[in-house]
Amino acid sequence: DTALYQAPYEVLARRNKQILALSILGIFLFAGLGWLVYGLAAEAIAASIEMTESAEEGGHQLNGGIWYSLLAALLFSIASAPIASAFTIMTYRNKDVSDDWIRQVYGLLTGIPSAVIWALLWLVCLPFTWGLLPWGEWSINWWKIFPFGFGLIWMGGLPLVIVVVNFFKKIANPEYNHDRGEGQMPTQPTAESTASTAARSVDARSSYVEAGISPKPSSGRGAIFAAILAVIMIIPGIVLLIIGGVMAEEFIEDVPGFSSYTLEIIDEDGLGDQGFIIYIPGTPGDYNGNGMHDYCENVIVNATHSGAWMSDPWTGWSSYNEPDETRQVFELEISDKSSGCDAQHWPKEIWINDGAFQLVKLGRACYGCMAGSTTITAEYANEPQTPVDYDGLPSMWIQDGEKINESTVLTIIGAILTGIGVLILVGLVIIKIAKSKATRLVNRLNLYSQDAEKDPIEIFKSNPGQPVRFRINDPPKGGDAWVGIYPASTGDQDHGDRWRWLRDIDVNSATLPGQSAGKWSIRVFKDGGYKLKHRLDFEIKSPPQQPATPTSSNDTVEGKVAFKSVHGKYLSAQPDGRAEWNRDRADAWEYFHLEKRKGGKITLKGAHGKYVSAQPDGSVQINREAAPQGGWEEFTVETHFIQPTGSSGYEVARLKSVHGKYLSAQADGRVEWNRDHAPDGGWEDIDMEYVGDATITASKSKYTIDEGIVCSFTAPKLPDDAWIGIVPVAIPHGDEAVNDSHDISYAHLRGRTKGEITLPNPGPGTWTLRLHDTDNNGRELTHVVFEVVSSMGSSESLHKGRTCEINILEARAGRPIRFNVNNRPSGNEAWFGLYPVQATDHEHGEQHRNWMYFRDVGQNELLLPAKSAGRWSIRVFSDGGFNMIKRLDFDIVEFDEKSAQSAKKIQSAFNKPARSKSGKSDFWSNALEDN
Repeated sequence: DTALYQAPYEVLARRNKQILALSILGIFLFAGLGWLVYGLAAEAIAASIEMTESAEEGGHQLNGGIWYSLLAALLFSIASAPIASAFTIMTYRNKDVSDDWIRQVYGLLTGIPSAVIWALLWLVCLPFTWGLLPWGEWSINWWKIFPFGFGLIWMGGLPLVIVVVNFFKKIANPEYNHDRGEGQMPTQPTAESTASTAARSVDARSSYVEAGISPKPSSGRGAIFAAILAVIMIIPGIVLLIIGGVMAEEFIEDVPGFSSYTLEIIDEDGLGDQGFIIYIPGTPGDYNGNGMHDYCENVIVNATHSGAWMSDPWTGWSSYNEPDETRQVFELEISDKSSGCDAQHWPKEIWINDGAFQLVKLGRACYGCMAGSTTITAEYANEPQTPVDYDGLPSMWIQDGEKINESTVLTIIGAILTGIGVLILVGLVIIKIAKSKATRLVNRLNLYSQDAEKDPIEIFKSNPGQPVRFRINDPPKGGDAWVGIYPASTGDQDHGDRWRWLRDIDVNSATLPGQSAGKWSIRVFKDGGYKLKHRLDFEIKSPPQQPATPTSSNDTVEGKVAFKSVHGKYLSAQPDGRAEWNRDRADAWEYFHLEKRKGGKITLKGAHGKYVSAQPDGSVQINREAAPQGGWEEFTVETHFIQPTGSSGYEVARLKSVHGKYLSAQADGRVEWNRDHAPDGGWEDIDMEYVGDATITASKSKYTIDEGIVCSFTAPKLPDDAWIGIVPVAIPHGDEAVNDSHDISYAHLRGRTKGEITLPNPGPGTWTLRLHDTDNNGRELTHVVFEVVSSMGSSESLHKGRTCEINILEARAGRPIRFNVNNRPSGNEAWFGLYPVQATDHEHGEQHRNWMYFRDVGQNELLLPAKSAGRWSIRVFSDGGFNMIKRLDFDIVEFDEKSAQSAKKIQSAFNKPARSKSGKSDFWSNALEDN
């Protein structure tokens, strides 16, 4: 029942407010801290690049900017904390999860930033400081795999992996208050045998198998949230990778031929520029064996700069230098900074025109130059003997070093985002596969162990005077198996009328008549005799008596209430504004809404929307459209004690008006504010019964008899035996016939608080759909009236649109019951039965005894076996179920001597085998021979 796992409305509303508030806070934090996070991250990345380049030159120079990465991660976690919390709340927004589970989730969420900072410390900051990073040439730095592979990766990365995995695992497996036995309404203790209770409490495997039998609502929202988060990270990560890749191959200028070219450097930060990277068409390789790539030997490049320049830029040893236009600012650099044009290094290559032509890196010009003009010239030292035809393409290609640096940063960030997103998706797939395997394992255990783990008989509910509800897990085969409820000390034959055929009940949710408190047993028999199959002894316990508990007016619960005076009458709010103690049972006009105010004050709003006022003359009127603060519509509730009664409860309370008088309930029905003090046990003591708001609607005001009755309902928390049922509209609320007649068409709510139910159609007529809070002598919470009319063209329709009629020809004690049915239903499954008037439709007895299909009897007069004097009913059903289209209640009277002679003649006629005009035997004739 998913309703048991849903959060209450108040909790859901609070969580919605939290999500909105956290989202707004997160936006402000991102706006305020985003630029600072970006600046710190950029500094850390620039430091890593500088240290990488210094290492490539043959030395290790520490740049403290790498430690800014820790501060950037901390500030980013602060800025993103509200948004992360809001997303986390969304995963369990409408779930009734436990507080312990929520604390564990947020503990893991808080641990993620700490784990990220820890990982950055051991995998980035310390390795750069110690010189373990950058990795460098493999042939020289292969030894670094040992401190990384066997130490730093596990120390730095494992805590982050553990925290993230456990966080998403916890999100995917919420713990509900219902499963922990918390947050549920107080109920009467259920009766179960000592042996079965002990077995369930000590057998751990039973609870594991039970989890497979009664699955909780799907917790897939955690996985959905994780998948959305992964996509949110992957999409911008891929975009950044694409942008970085495009920028890495973008050329600012292409210079045709080998000539002089001038470029301008702006250097906005005044720290020097990354310069220009030069590519030329060529093919790598040292074909003459002199240790240099051949394409470098025949090209002469010169570069000068008009502005100042920085030596050792972006290091702790950088220094400013005055302009010197004679200084050579071009350096051979085919791969990294110290590579030159050595054949041991392979140059960076770029393919253009869809891979048709190859460019190779030649070097870098003006590294560290400040604002000014850079002039680059290039020419062949000797004309190539075999010129390469580049189809008119430029001979020199130049990239902006600053943009290449930016592309590197974007590529790193994109790779991190994409990698984390992919890891999350891979983790979800692994978790999904693991859960699928676990589910299959549970199902196998359930299949193999269900019969062994479950008791043959399980009792769900047994309260004094209420039906005993139970389940038979191993019912015997055959149509003659039956079950009965016995006093524990009696023999099998002392079943009385406390038994049912198994074929007539649902063995998964069966009921037997309610019994008084004491020791009882449920016994299941294999056949129509007394071959015992199962027996379960149990005890029906009296409800525990709870002593009175004094409370204050501040403990008063706001909600829907009914007031009952000490003399047993309910307070009613008449439409004309009067208030009276005049109703024996609480109906619509007797419900008030109790609204709490400040300072322990309350207001009372009647069912017709008016507020109760306390007039200075002592009268009580229900005449105010609104209840202002501090007016005559405010009262004080003085509570004596609270006594639980099932799902709701009542308070013995006194109501005191704003002018200091107590409300009194006069025996003649009058209501007055006339007492200066309220003695114990006087007319000022009032039972304030909590009802709770409830609504019920039928989807139509008029149905046809071939439709089910569809109704929607909402209700407060109720006991399992709260029910929605259909009762004839002529039976008023409060009449005991409501409880007698609700079996016409009804369903138990089983603890549900809202939903939709389809009830069997009761047949033509005007009916009342009622919502009751308990099975026996319960309080009606609300009702709605609807109509059922005849319909044509279905098996349930009345024969040719005419009304079915039952005519009693003779009904006397000890004599056969003679009757006929006009306009019978035409369906092949139509049937009729004889019932005690108070019996439900399901208590029809056996076929060929008390009920029969119309197809098996003749069309003329029908006979039923003799019954004792009393109130009986004949009921006609339109199909093989319980869609009743006609019912006739009648009295069987005592047989008098004056009609003895005529009776003998009738009896002699019955002793002959009867034949109908259709040639079929009338089965009731055979039954009469037994009489």
